[in-house]
Amino acid sequence: MDANLKYRKILKRHNLSATQFRIRVLKEIDIVGRPISRNELLDKLGIKTDRVTLYRNLQILCEFNIIENVDPEGSGFFVLKYGKKAHDLHHLHFECTECKKLYCIHEIVSDISKIPAGFNVDSFYLLAKGTCEACSTNN
Repeated sequence: MDANLKYRKILKRHNLSATQFRIRVLKEIDIVGRPISRNELLDKLGIKTDRVTLYRNLQILCEFNIIENVDPEGSGFFVLKYGKKAHDLHHLHFECTECKKLYCIHEIVSDISKIPAGFNVDSFYLLAKGTCEACSTNN
């Protein structure tokens, strides 16, 4: 069975071409298991990856709701919106100020259903910044 079949199906479901590049991008986002930055994706995709091509494809994948940028500050951390690893924003995100990685802390959640009547939530994001465990150990 084709290991990339699930990514091909997702792209085809949205009437997008299942290019090798898009499949690689989706696969890298999927396997990392946490939000991944544009720069980290560039590193994982290799030295020959064109930055503009990556940014354009990330934008297209976001527009078609295949991936989501979970960073409201705009630097770009992406997650898949499909399958078992579909991302829910109602938990804490921890951004390491040393390694620049973003981690999902599912043990800390927020219940936005408790927002008072009359308040309409357009977006919600819970973010903490500091040093992750790996970087803390190295210092």
